[in-house]
Amino acid sequence: MFSLTPRFSRISHVVVVLAIACLVTVLAGMIFVAARNNNDELPAHTLTSADPATKARIAYRFGQLPLSFEANKGQTDQAVKFLSHGPGYDLFLTANEAVLSLRRPQAQKSTQPEIREALRLKMIGANAVPRIEGRDELPGKVNYFAGNNPQKWRRNVPTYRKVHYADVYPGIDVVYYGNQRELEYDFLIAPGANPKLIKFSVEGAERIRLDQKGNLLLVLKGGEVRLNKPFIYQLAGDGSRSEVKGSYQINSNEVRFNVRGADSGKPLVIDPVLS
Repeated sequence: MFSLTPRFSRISHVVVVLAIACLVTVLAGMIFVAARNNNDELPAHTLTSADPATKARIAYRFGQLPLSFEANKGQTDQAVKFLSHGPGYDLFLTANEAVLSLRRPQAQKSTQPEIREALRLKMIGANAVPRIEGRDELPGKVNYFAGNNPQKWRRNVPTYRKVHYADVYPGIDVVYYGNQRELEYDFLIAPGANPKLIKFSVEGAERIRLDQKGNLLLVLKGGEVRLNKPFIYQLAGDGSRSEVKGSYQINSNEVRFNVRGADSGKPLVIDPVLS
């Protein structure tokens, strides 16, 4: 099982900060320009003295930016295949596990060290060596310059919009993608494949429960992580979608999907969203 090692911690706090700082600076400029173009009356000093509505609009637009997934080229634990960074979390994808390293918000003037919690979603009974590849490569690259030894530096690490896992279960693929606020992972189920095979364990949550809307709530010390009620649908030959009823089914710390009324002769998609 992949663990958050001291080596990873040093990279997160020293190297990634440098790379992300540059990226965020560029993105912030892009978002501000977009906001400025939509409101020609905004003064030149809006970025530093924006009213709450403008700040909220800029934050919203940042949240809609797509996630980028880095291929692991030695910048973190070798068990990790791809990694991503979002507001308040880092995501690590291994062969059969998604690990969220969550950063609990601290007071602005707090001298206490940053508090992290790890949440693990592990596929049960899944293929231990699925075919994994990044898709929709992005133009941006990531560079890591850790320490004074150039041999340990990582340059031009490619980034992707999606990560595709093939044959996680017989006839079932998984695709990870999303934006800065939400992570989506679609289960792509081929005709004749059995969606009942899909099952994952949750580690790191103090409690797991369903709310009245059917969302799966994972209760942590610092708050809650929500898995929205899955959107389940089937694809017709003309590309149209027909929604299928379904829900989460919890057994202790294990979760599976209860799919009702699906046509086993058609492709099926289960689309949960993690917020």
